[in-house]
Amino acid sequence: MAQPSVLVLGSRGNMGSFTLQSLSDLFSDKVKIFAGTRDPSKLGDLAALKGVSPIRADINDLTSLSEAIKSCGASTVFVLPPAVENRAQLAAAAVAMCREAGANHVVTVSTSLAELPETIFGGQMSFLERKVKEVGLPYTVLRIPIYMEWHLSSVPAVKKDSTISNITPIDAPMGLLTKCDLGRAAATVLANPSAHINKIYNITSQPHTHADVIRLLSEHLGREIKYSVASEEDFLQAAKNEGFPDWQAKGVVGLWRAIADRVGIMSDPEAPATYKAITGIEPTTLQQWLPTVIESFK
Repeated sequence: MAQPSVLVLGSRGNMGSFTLQSLSDLFSDKVKIFAGTRDPSKLGDLAALKGVSPIRADINDLTSLSEAIKSCGASTVFVLPPAVENRAQLAAAAVAMCREAGANHVVTVSTSLAELPETIFGGQMSFLERKVKEVGLPYTVLRIPIYMEWHLSSVPAVKKDSTISNITPIDAPMGLLTKCDLGRAAATVLANPSAHINKIYNITSQPHTHADVIRLLSEHLGREIKYSVASEEDFLQAAKNEGFPDWQAKGVVGLWRAIADRVGIMSDPEAPATYKAITGIEPTTLQQWLPTVIESFK
């Protein structure tokens, strides 16, 4: 029996690259893996992964996507919305092209705020989810939280002032997820899409709080790390200073505001169990992840 083919769009991005790594590590004997990218010559080390074949497929060029699907015989396509303001529209158009080009299943990612369309990210992704359903192709949607690696954005402040800050109360629970864990969940669905037809999954790790973050940092660093609650205006400006465009910076503020208000999937106590149900393993916790990056805070 011929192996089914999986096409991953946006292969050079965070989620695309970690998904390729997991597909290669876990499922290269079960599926043919195609790494879709605008310029296959720039795929770098990802092109050397076991079972991975680069192919030109650009979400901004639907003709290239159609040609890629037909060329590699992709039965399942992973459509990753790009980090641009009209990403939901681009992803929705790509999903429609997947059906036209003959794919059998599409997997995409949404946000933890998809049920809060009044927010920037929620409005984008509720639109995408609606369009995915309308296309009529079997689908799976992974609603993902903020990356656990977001905590690394506090490295400069921890080094300089032994302080981290955010707009959330110190005791607000947040279920984040490592990039590696997100890649594993996506790869598991892509390798066996028939088990996940027309499903929308909320996935996170076990929730932790900023109180947990400063406690663990203090223990590992041997000095007291403090927490301060920032104003939304200061937090927004800090996001812009880090290079986020205005729409994305405001979207990030909306994500953290949802955590402060304890709404959305990052406050969903069932989401970690959903991750395990998909992958068969527990998601990485803050307590497990932080020691692996602690040198960055020193």
